[in-house]
Amino acid sequence: ILPLWGIPTRDEEADYGMESAMLAWTGSAQSLGQFLEGVVVVGGGPADEWGPEELSPLQEYLESLDAPAPLASGDVESVERGRILFGTAGCQDCHAGPRGGGLEVFEFDEIGTDPTLARWGDGDGDGEICCGVEGELTGGVKAPRLSGLYALSRFLHNGSLESLEQLLCVEERPESEKPPYANTGHLYGCELGVDQKKDLLAFLESI
Repeated sequence: ILPLWGIPTRDEEADYGMESAMLAWTGSAQSLGQFLEGVVVVGGGPADEWGPEELSPLQEYLESLDAPAPLASGDVESVERGRILFGTAGCQDCHAGPRGGGLEVFEFDEIGTDPTLARWGDGDGDGEICCGVEGELTGGVKAPRLSGLYALSRFLHNGSLESLEQLLCVEERPESEKPPYANTGHLYGCELGVDQKKDLLAFLESI
């Protein structure tokens, strides 16, 4: 589950040229309200009793959440080198939105991660979103927001990696499981040198 903090505001959506809030890993939910209504449906709740008015307190609460501040500050020079590297190494090409979130949905073949999620909401493959959930079928995956990464212990859309060090190949990735928990793909940054990776980690953990 993606962190609930740092959801783009409507003003940010306009500033970044986003067509919608692109919530959830597939970017299928076009607004926080639509996402919450989907939670009610998927959770088996009485959807007719939980409309926008009833869900508004929860929505306002989620919109108020900020990422937890890092418990310790990294080396200032290393963080700055990592910030520059984030741009020059191409990380920002995908993580170009508010708080490093994505501005588009990518095909799984492009990222190389476990593609099972491509069938979310369309298990029968008829091209229609199922189960009474509103949203857009994308068949892809979006770049997650990066704020508060230091506090996370699950990475990739299926949670198959346990640290940023594994994600950037500083540490060896565990033996991959079968789909939908394969930890393949997203090897961006793995080609960097050891010192570059340390700087990039310092930056990502400072956001």
